[in-house]
Amino acid sequence: MPLTDEEIQKLLEAMAAGEDQPRVEKARFAPLQPAPVARVKASFDRIADVPLRLVTELGRTRLKVKEILELKEGSLITLNKLAGEAVEVRVNGILLATGEVVVINDAFGVRINNLADVKEEGQD
Repeated sequence: MPLTDEEIQKLLEAMAAGEDQPRVEKARFAPLQPAPVARVKASFDRIADVPLRLVTELGRTRLKVKEILELKEGSLITLNKLAGEAVEVRVNGILLATGEVVVINDAFGVRINNLADVKEEGQD
């Protein structure tokens, strides 16, 4: 409960008159006890339906505007990767794995060859 202005004034007057000198003591606190930790069974069920962005890049190249404007049906763009070279698989921009491009019934796919080492949060 805060002091009123009148109570503060009386306290200041009493201190100036040498009465009721304030006592200064070191604060004492009860020893800290560890908080109980709730053990939760890890389950991915709650996040299983969260959409993630998975990207595999076949390669990159740089073209000038003139070269892009000259592209037509049947044009060939040379990428910086060689045929059979490993591709990276990234989830939300983070490297998940490396693999190789495969063709399955006229559709491209990636066969995972190596999973990347995932750093735990706080590890360097």
